[in-house]
Amino acid sequence: MKVIFGFNALNQDGMSTAAITLMRALKGQGIEVQPVHAWKDINVPGYEEEFKPIFVSETKDEPDVEDVINKMLSIVNEDKDCNIFSHFGSPNWACIIPYLRDDIRVVVSCHSITPSAQKIALAYKDRVSAFVPVSWEVEKKLKHKLSPKEQSKIHLVTNVVDTDKYSSKTEYQHDDPVKILFFGRVEDVTKGCDKIPPIAKILKGRGLQFEWDFYGYFHWGFEERFYSLLKEYDVEDVINYKGCLSADKIPGMLPKYDIMVMPSNHEGFGLALAESMCVGLPCVASLLHDVTDRILVNGDEGILVEKNDIQGFAEKIYFLAVNPELREKMGKAARAKIFKEFSIERQGIGYRKVFEDVLSTKNYRMIKVTPLEKFKKPEMVKPHILARILPLWFKKILKRYI
Repeated sequence: MKVIFGFNALNQDGMSTAAITLMRALKGQGIEVQPVHAWKDINVPGYEEEFKPIFVSETKDEPDVEDVINKMLSIVNEDKDCNIFSHFGSPNWACIIPYLRDDIRVVVSCHSITPSAQKIALAYKDRVSAFVPVSWEVEKKLKHKLSPKEQSKIHLVTNVVDTDKYSSKTEYQHDDPVKILFFGRVEDVTKGCDKIPPIAKILKGRGLQFEWDFYGYFHWGFEERFYSLLKEYDVEDVINYKGCLSADKIPGMLPKYDIMVMPSNHEGFGLALAESMCVGLPCVASLLHDVTDRILVNGDEGILVEKNDIQGFAEKIYFLAVNPELREKMGKAARAKIFKEFSIERQGIGYRKVFEDVLSTKNYRMIKVTPLEKFKKPEMVKPHILARILPLWFKKILKRYI
């Protein structure tokens, strides 16, 4: 069994970590994996040495799919050992689906609940053999988009943590200041980072001695506003931006902190939450139905707060900060949960079953499309029309309250 994955750039983010973890999980099950990247923009140390990726374009700039689709297809179709092609919802890789050899099964991993992500994931759905949602919420969204008959193609396999790389936190007592952590994309649209300065202001007002460190890259043009918010709420002395951290450094960084906070407006899965739990770090996270409330039991393995409840976040963080015994109890329960339900072995077994199932039957049909010499990127693989026309400020409102 051999699967080719269609990827684009790899950054220091959850999506890239999920991709790498999945490939390791499959290799652990004896499945041959071959990543193919549409362009050469890799910001993950050691990745090329470990996975030997193929690059359609050798430049770091994203090429137009019209310019490279022939080469994308030839790499996949001319590999006679390949019997499965998979992508993570990439518009350009969705374009090649109708042109694949008729014996290749297509498996699409669905990582987001956004309308654009759903639209792209479902492109050429008749040709797709399986959709793999990474959380219960993504699964629910897919079911709303597919007919009862088509829903048999949905196979839930959640994202996981490579548990072997995460050692347990051992010290829960501390000397002031309490060390609080945020890591991930630093932005306000999805990750809700604009809530952190007002939360920090409340904690300062209560006299808590703390430091709140940020790791990640700025997104959606948030950097200028980030520093403006720190000044506005008078928290420049307690919030520190530490820059990006490579994925291999995250396991060693997490145990140094006392509390991890994830104030997201939306998450496909919430990998940062699971990674933090894996080391036994107590977490305060947004209550995202069928996502975070399925990863942890509120009050036992972490604390969940309504996503727009600034005061609630501050109260729960303060409560954990002054109760090291509770942090230890909660952290150990969180670590046990990840090892039990979100291990890399569990993911490998889940995907292997999906692959075996789709290879045992032909539940798809070939599609007639425009000849390649006349190819233009079709509407069905472009982001949702609202994502293209709505201004950023309005998208932020939608993410926060819908």
